[in-house]
This record gives sequence, C-alpha cells and structure tokens, in this order.
Amino acid sequence: GYQRRVHGLLKQVEDLKKQKEEILVQMDARLNGPSTNRLIAVCDICSAFTMSGDNEVRIRDHLTGRLHVGYEKVREELKMLRNKRRKIANGPSPKDDQDRDRDRDHSSSGKGDEPIKERDRERLYQREREGSSRDRYADRRERDEPRSGQKRSRGDY
Repeated sequence: GYQRRVHGLLKQVEDLKKQKEEILVQMDARLNGPSTNRLIAVCDICSAFTMSGDNEVRIRDHLTGRLHVGYEKVREELKMLRNKRRKIANGPSPKDDQDRDRDRDHSSSGKGDEPIKERDRERLYQREREGSSRDRYADRRERDEPRSGQKRSRGDY
C-alpha cells in the first residue's frame, strides 16, 4: 500500500509541474503581448517617456501639452541667449561698427555735436556744485548720527 501511495503522489507532482509550466507560458504571453511589446522613447524636448506605437491623438496631445510647450519655449530662449553671448564673446563685427558709426552721424542731439558722455559729465559736475538733494546716503547718515545727549556704545562704531 505504501508504494501505491508514493506512486500516486509522484504522478500528482508531475501534473502540477506541467500546470505550472502552462501558467508561466500564459503569463509570459500576456506580459510580452502586442499591447506591451512597444519601444519606449524619450521626447527630445521635454524628456517625457512616449511609446513608439502611440496613436495620433495621444502624440498630438503630448506635443500641444503645457509641459512640452513650456520646455520648447525655454529651449528656444536658451538658444537665443547662447547665440547672443557667443556674439558678445567674439566681439563686434566690422559691420556692427559701421552701423553704429552711421547711426551716430545721423542722430541729432539737443546740444548739437557735443558727445553724450560729455553732457553726462557736465550734468554730474553741476549737481555736485549745486549740492543736489540726490544724496543716496543722506538719510542713512541722519539716522545713524547719535541724538544730542546720547553717547555711542561700542557696537555703534
């Protein structure tokens, strides 16, 4: 009786192993089926993950989405700033110098041929002579001066 019982249990174990293999094959087919067997791509603009087999509506929604559009604007602005910085680093071109000289020759100022820098220097000199009230530190000095009868402490110096 004991051998029959062991023989029956061994047959049961073999049947369970077969069922396990069938279940594993079914699960593998479901996980790697046509719905998930797509390649994942990364958007060059906003670095979002996209599926290679997405339908047109989903792709259009992504391209018109706030995140994608915002990153696109930021990248364009960055590109413009880099170009501007590159131009500044390379120095002005001879054409820019010619344009600037031409504009300077054709522009008319209120004081005639007097250069702008000279006018600014003259205004500054006049303000200093007149004792202009545009002293940016006057309020601070008044506030920091000790009141009559008060002595300064060590921390006030």
